[in-house]
Amino acid sequence: MPKPLRPAILLLLLSSIVFSADVRIGKNMEFIVNGKPFFPLEATGQSVTNLDFHKSLGINVVGDLYDNSKKGDIKYCMDQCASKGLLTEWSVPADKYDMVKQFKDHPALFTWWQPDEPDNNDDKGTKHKPEDIQAIYKKIKAADPNHPVGICFGSGFAGGNPQSPNRFYPEYVKGADFAITDIYPCNRAELGPKKLNVYKKGMSQLAKATKGGMPTGIAVEASFLGAEGGRKTEGTRSPNAYELRAEVWMAIVHGAKYICYFTHSWTPSYDGARVPPDLQAEMKVLNKTITDLTTVILGDESKANVKFEAAKDSNIDVSTMVRETPEQLYIFTSNTKYEKGQADFTVEGAKAVEVDVYDENRKLKMAGGKFSDKYKEFEPHIYVVSK
Repeated sequence: MPKPLRPAILLLLLSSIVFSADVRIGKNMEFIVNGKPFFPLEATGQSVTNLDFHKSLGINVVGDLYDNSKKGDIKYCMDQCASKGLLTEWSVPADKYDMVKQFKDHPALFTWWQPDEPDNNDDKGTKHKPEDIQAIYKKIKAADPNHPVGICFGSGFAGGNPQSPNRFYPEYVKGADFAITDIYPCNRAELGPKKLNVYKKGMSQLAKATKGGMPTGIAVEASFLGAEGGRKTEGTRSPNAYELRAEVWMAIVHGAKYICYFTHSWTPSYDGARVPPDLQAEMKVLNKTITDLTTVILGDESKANVKFEAAKDSNIDVSTMVRETPEQLYIFTSNTKYEKGQADFTVEGAKAVEVDVYDENRKLKMAGGKFSDKYKEFEPHIYVVSK
């Protein structure tokens, strides 16, 4: 009978075993990682040298990593993520399914991605037809059935003016397990900071395409893109901290379960992480709040009856997302208009006499289940009502 292994040897052997992260999609179309609800806060297309910077901002997923000194060493990049407690996602290049097989069990792996913006046109027309995307999906899942596959649509889709026919999108999402869209209004002269509610439209477009059957999300601007692809546009800029906060919460209130920050800039030279100081400070606050409230945000929709009404002479329109814990009701709100004014809320059956405004160090009076608050243009607020 062989002798039992000494504890030190057993520990060494166990430490050499690689365990893949357990990534699932829950009943609320939320991500669950290793048994816990997980809200992805991503920065994509990043150098390994930026990992500490992004982690300091509260980023928990980094994607399509590179390291100029390692010349495409994917394992090295993934190992660096694992050592810093970050997850990573990867776009799968054409016919590179051996990459999927090779890294499907890496502990830092979160998701795979389809080719970026397959619905946009190139000089030959639509870059990837839905049938192409579905075929890629089948090959990825055959190589790795245990990790979700994502798809990101171009900004035309989010703005309601896609480059591909509308009929393509329900077919595109058959080649994915989750879907996001990107759009950067402050960086687009045809939109600008008065049209941040394009994020509401983008989430609506995703809901129609997916019929609510998968997680959806938004890629938001967190930089000045500048001369992206040589296409410098006059009169554009990065968002300010207020606008970034409005963009993120507008997306979440309208169903986003995934936020990707676009941190790249091409002016005055390319930098994948040129985030202005005010946005760095805001991202730290945003990401901490989202992380702290992950179980609430991703929880069951509350059955509480919460109604919004614009006060007289106010032209605002406030959307709400209501969640609850055994002790508290959380009302996430977003003013979806470039208007300011007063919002009146009714919480049916509420007994509280005060409402906490989350992370704003103020309280509102409630009487008969009613309370009011002021909103600036596109402003979000989170209200916490004790039961």
